[in-house]
Amino acid sequence: MSNSRLSSIWLIGVAIPAGLLLAPSIKADPQVESRSGPILTLDGHRFRDLDRNGRLDAYEDWRLSPERRTDDLLGRMTLTEKAGTMLHVALPTIETAASPGIGRTFERYDLARVTTMVRLHGITSFGSRIALSPRRFAEQNAALQTIGESSRLGIPITIATDPDKEMRVAPRVKTNGRGRIGDGDTPAPIIAAGRAGRVAEARIDASVRPIMIAKFVSGLFENPYAAPVAAQATRCRSNCGT
Repeated sequence: MSNSRLSSIWLIGVAIPAGLLLAPSIKADPQVESRSGPILTLDGHRFRDLDRNGRLDAYEDWRLSPERRTDDLLGRMTLTEKAGTMLHVALPTIETAASPGIGRTFERYDLARVTTMVRLHGITSFGSRIALSPRRFAEQNAALQTIGESSRLGIPITIATDPDKEMRVAPRVKTNGRGRIGDGDTPAPIIAAGRAGRVAEARIDASVRPIMIAKFVSGLFENPYAAPVAAQATRCRSNCGT
């Protein structure tokens, strides 16, 4: 696969978890990385303690199948977290000037708003239209993953991007602005339908299940942070920024 093609599918946690790139064998232990959460060591193996309860839960155990881990995780998730998982929301951004007197602006994610989306609404899937170099894009997406890591269950965030195509984006706000998330960016309608019995929770589980299986298969639960070597080696197209 060419480098230009690789940049066009720069997906899921700024693309490819380092563990998948650097593991010498599929039978070897995956690379496990946490930025804020504890690490458990059992029988010489490392695991992320995603819910910070001091013990290894099934969904944290990479030795189990993605299906088994998903079943365990679904049993721990609230209706809000499940409903939020079903959404794919545009990432809110902030424009900041490079320096005083320079008209050019640079975008970065509005991490305060993303934190609200993740912790209050259970949203863990986002679309990004920021056009940056791979290195800067990796840095921005790493900041998002630290928010996911600090959530109740430590569910990693998936990020899809294609700056060439149009998508509905959240309004931009200035550095000192305060944005409000509208109902269209929350799982409120799904939650209301579930609580009213109009949609069975089993049906919601069936929708969430393949999403979580994909996260487990991709290796995001072990290491959602992009490998710097992969980011630096990726060539940008003309709109990738600096």
